[in-house]
Amino acid sequence: MESPRDIKKMNNLPQRGGTVGVRIRFLLLFWYVVVHIDAMSTCPTGCQCLGSVRVKVDCSGVEHTMIPEIIPCQTNSFEITNNFLQRIHNGSFPCQGFLEKLKLTNNAIKVIEDGAFDNLVSLAELDLGGNRLATLPPLHFLTMLISVDISHNNFTQWPMQFPLGQTYVSFGFDWNPLNKEMIVPYKAAHLPYSTTKSNIHHESPK
Repeated sequence: MESPRDIKKMNNLPQRGGTVGVRIRFLLLFWYVVVHIDAMSTCPTGCQCLGSVRVKVDCSGVEHTMIPEIIPCQTNSFEITNNFLQRIHNGSFPCQGFLEKLKLTNNAIKVIEDGAFDNLVSLAELDLGGNRLATLPPLHFLTMLISVDISHNNFTQWPMQFPLGQTYVSFGFDWNPLNKEMIVPYKAAHLPYSTTKSNIHHESPK
């Protein structure tokens, strides 16, 4: 049987497992706080930023004329609709490799510079509807796209960045001055996906 002195010695032994657990929990808490503070501190002026690890940034209707310079790198969803954007510059998204949804609807975008979307390697949803686009830059790095909307723009030729043989869950292209004959191959290849947004009109956005 242990003496009182032995019991005291045992109680004074370092509890390694418990100490490691406490350290891990502390590090996780510290990491969460740092990430959360970083997301909030880098939220663009006039925008709303929700979440910490997967940040949703909403800059709708705040009269931006360009993509904000500071957007949290961990942004998962970015909406900047109903603003006054005219050009998307190369370098607008320098570190947004986790971005899955990008919504740029109802602006006045005429130009998207080459390389502007090159860092968006996780992008699954791209909405460019309601702008003044007639051409697009190469989109080689957007291999994860499953949803695209280019409706209400000024496309007179089918944008070859979206091959006819590629399948999307949804693809909006209505209200562009496209020749109807150009759409026949696309409709044939994507009948299950194009029926909801297949109206072609010979009217351009003003």
